[in-house]
Amino acid sequence: MLSTIDNGIINNEFIPFFQGIYDCEEEKISGYEALIRWKLGDEYLSPAFFIEQLESSSHLSTIVKIIISKINQNIESFKEDTWFSINIT
Repeated sequence: MLSTIDNGIINNEFIPFFQGIYDCEEEKISGYEALIRWKLGDEYLSPAFFIEQLESSSHLSTIVKIIISKINQNIESFKEDTWFSINIT
């Protein structure tokens, strides 16, 4: 599995899915949770399929850096006062 994770990193297959966080008082989405997904072909794998391997390797910090970088690449498409949290697991 680790060599496959290496390939996933090289091939840019780890991506964030943005899930809105709703503020009931303001009645609007105030921020987003970035959920990590692994795009393998036409499928998007949840961390349930690969998190144990990541946690037992040196790849977890690499994946976190990739997700943060991808959030930064997309940040202009969100409102200025939007916040993000990252959920790796």
